[in-house]
Amino acid sequence: VTNEIHYLNKVEDELVIESGIIKKILIRDNIDTAKIIATFEYHDELPMVASDKKGLYFQILNDGSYILLKYNKRYLTSKDSLFGTQKKYFLADNPYYYVVHFQKPEFIKKLNADNILAFLPMSLSFKNWIKDNKLDLRREKDAITFFKYYNSQIDKPAH
Repeated sequence: VTNEIHYLNKVEDELVIESGIIKKILIRDNIDTAKIIATFEYHDELPMVASDKKGLYFQILNDGSYILLKYNKRYLTSKDSLFGTQKKYFLADNPYYYVVHFQKPEFIKKLNADNILAFLPMSLSFKNWIKDNKLDLRREKDAITFFKYYNSQIDKPAH
């Protein structure tokens, strides 16, 4: 599992693009190509807690002033079978999250309400909204829902 982009040239040779050449990757729906289902952005300035690597593709999980980025570290691990006679190997994922505001990334040690709200101004006033909507910010889906709502409220023009 690498952070490389592979492609086929005109004669079907597989080639690898030099790291950092492509800055953004959009993955579109097969049927409705106007619909973007995932966006990845290249960052070489983000300190990676998970690795000594620099220059990785992060998934952009929402739009707005405050953006939640995710890097998913995939690695090979093993465990003993039930009877201890055979080892099983499998791929495991370890996600790492960042909050980005004005190009300033902040690493979130663990996805949860306290860690997320610590990086967002006036976020304590949103605690009731989180509770009323039964969101659990330990779940990525709920964290994205909250970021979308939070940005929609703080990005409103002043009247």
